[in-house]
Amino acid sequence: MPRMVPEEEMLFQQSTIPRGTAVSMKVVLIHQGPPISPDSNSFDPERWLKRSDHGRLYKYLVPFSAGSRMCLDMILAWTELYLGMSRMVLWKTVVYDVQLHCDLFILIAKDGSQGVWVMIMS
Repeated sequence: MPRMVPEEEMLFQQSTIPRGTAVSMKVVLIHQGPPISPDSNSFDPERWLKRSDHGRLYKYLVPFSAGSRMCLDMILAWTELYLGMSRMVLWKTVVYDVQLHCDLFILIAKDGSQGVWVMIMS
């Protein structure tokens, strides 16, 4: 979700961002950045559950945004996710299928990806 640079210019690393500029970042980049895990592209959902890392990683977990723009149906969404994903098992999916490729402004699956396939268990 885009945010506006405040009234004065901002210095980020070695770049100056003019006031009034809209800046944003994809949630997937926050969730897969180097601070999360040395191999953040590997499928390891348990990384968020490790007791030793919980406090350190929790601040990066923002799937529903945060603050005043947070998704209002977050609790319903979590419930649906837990129920639905508890029945899913990966099927005919390889690492290449989930690797992301940047196409100008958006992250998309690489050419030739078959996407993520799952089987729903009863």
